[in-house]
Amino acid sequence: MYDFDKLKIGDVLVEKLPYGLYTCLVIIKTVEKSKQYYVADYINTTLPKLTDTRLKQIYPTKNPFSEFAISWAEEYHDSSIDFEYIGNIEIDFHIPKNNEHFLMNARDPFWDWMEDNMPEKIEEEKDKFYGIEDEIEINNKMQMDDTKFWKMIDHLFPDELDEQYAIKKLTKYPREEIISFHNTLAKHLEVLEKLPLKNNKYNSDDAFLYTRSFIIAQGLEYYNETLEDGFIEEDLVEDSFEELLEITEEALERANYSYDYQELLELK
Repeated sequence: MYDFDKLKIGDVLVEKLPYGLYTCLVIIKTVEKSKQYYVADYINTTLPKLTDTRLKQIYPTKNPFSEFAISWAEEYHDSSIDFEYIGNIEIDFHIPKNNEHFLMNARDPFWDWMEDNMPEKIEEEKDKFYGIEDEIEINNKMQMDDTKFWKMIDHLFPDELDEQYAIKKLTKYPREEIISFHNTLAKHLEVLEKLPLKNNKYNSDDAFLYTRSFIIAQGLEYYNETLEDGFIEEDLVEDSFEELLEITEEALERANYSYDYQELLELK
């Protein structure tokens, strides 16, 4: 994997994909550790040459909120197989503005290729790449079904985001249900983590976590609307609810329930 910190404007990276395919991206801006890049309109079974005109064509997405595949990133996507540096090109054409934020990858052309050529396998490939659930870890932890989880969210936060009210309500539940609630919360936080940020000038890992907590505390309808949008646009400063991450352990302690941290999934 090419050293992320060494990337500079005009650098071209090729992403190695399943089925012997390649896509590529081009760095267009660097600010400290962040890199802005576009995904080129290229997908093939061979590596591109630097003279290929498609490297200067930005891939048009099917996302109604983002016309082109342009994003910021601080690191490669964990599930990417490999990135190969092939050289540098001159950025001598207009780049549309875009403030989306996601882990670096060049998958947009690949997902469209999958839809056209292998539609029966696209969900499997997306699950592998986005890693919505770590099946082994999650399946070994107590969880509750989603219907019950969202009913509990509504019960804990009926009118406003009051963590003390929520903790008081949680202490009335059996120990196993509090732990199951905690671990199901972890699952939904992880689902939201895979969504890109849109139009956020301020960002940090903690702020992003607290905003995902805010989204979940709003309830099922709000959560589903966010998933349907395909991105997170909430203000990372104003739309924040860090306290959601603390209510289960606090409730367990107030109810004098014994528990082992190994029973609890990390909220991240």
